[in-house]
Amino acid sequence: MKKKSLLIFVIVAMFAFAGCAGEKGKTVGTTTGTPSETRGVSDEKGTPEVTMSPEQKELAEHLRIAHEDEVSARLVEQGYYHIVNETREDEIFRFDFKALTGDEENLMMVFDVTVEDEILTEMYPVIRLGVDCEREENYEPGNWWNCDGYGVQDPENKKLYHVIMSGYIFGYAPTVAEICQVAFDVDTDSMNGELVYEVNPEPYYVDVPLDTFVPVLRGSYSGMGFSCGGRSYEMTGAIYGSYYVDFEIRTAIDAAEVPTDDWGLEEYREELQKEWTEAWPDLTLVADGKEYKVVDEDGKRGYLWFNVEEGKTSYQGYVHAYFPAVDYFKVSELELKVGDTIYNLK
Repeated sequence: MKKKSLLIFVIVAMFAFAGCAGEKGKTVGTTTGTPSETRGVSDEKGTPEVTMSPEQKELAEHLRIAHEDEVSARLVEQGYYHIVNETREDEIFRFDFKALTGDEENLMMVFDVTVEDEILTEMYPVIRLGVDCEREENYEPGNWWNCDGYGVQDPENKKLYHVIMSGYIFGYAPTVAEICQVAFDVDTDSMNGELVYEVNPEPYYVDVPLDTFVPVLRGSYSGMGFSCGGRSYEMTGAIYGSYYVDFEIRTAIDAAEVPTDDWGLEEYREELQKEWTEAWPDLTLVADGKEYKVVDEDGKRGYLWFNVEEGKTSYQGYVHAYFPAVDYFKVSELELKVGDTIYNLK
């Protein structure tokens, strides 16, 4: 197997890192804090010896039991959360916005939704919320939702659904969150919405500081190219977060190949997506000898997109590859395997 070193590796944490470019073949980085302070949450089991408030304990337990979300529960136990506890109603629905937690790239909104309709709750064990999250200065009522997440029924109360989803903007600016849609389904795999309700409750207004959430580690890379199915890709950056390792990938698209009509353009985008999906099996993240494959789940499938711009001879296509989270500071060796090539990340 061939091994390659990175040409450049720059570590940037939002509040504590200073970027530093390395010479060819070297990996470098600087930090002003200890790794545990910068990274935020440990991947080890258990939590630090800290004194938690009753609401903090309650929220962590809720996330661990109702949502089966161990990562978010540990973040709350380490103090990364914001209690909202505001309720909105719309006909048969009651929406309880309980809290926010997460890291800087995955700002998680925690909801409880009560449905006052026995026929619906008997037929559908799963719901999906569609929420429009906007900066307060840009908010206009009635927009389409831009983030969504599913929830399952409480085992002891069929009227109650527990929903957690990644939201936008929170922590960066005063934010408006407006619930726009409730979709019912029979399981979490289909999630097409067998029955959809458009709703219009009063929006939530939330303003929290960014340090409410765990900092993420950002890496910038060059010299990490690979080909698949006749198309060339290049890894340009990564985010090491509490939930995922997120690699940003770019590919050049010849403008002459792109159809000009809407239908043809959509088919072309689908073909590019198929090509990228076929490349997944060739990507493996290896942390201290343990292998991780690309995450394939709703919302994390790495959809390839590009903007059509008049007068351009080529377009820049962007896509992401998500892997299970690893703690960059705790692992001794970190590699990305692309086919028969290994890139040393640490």
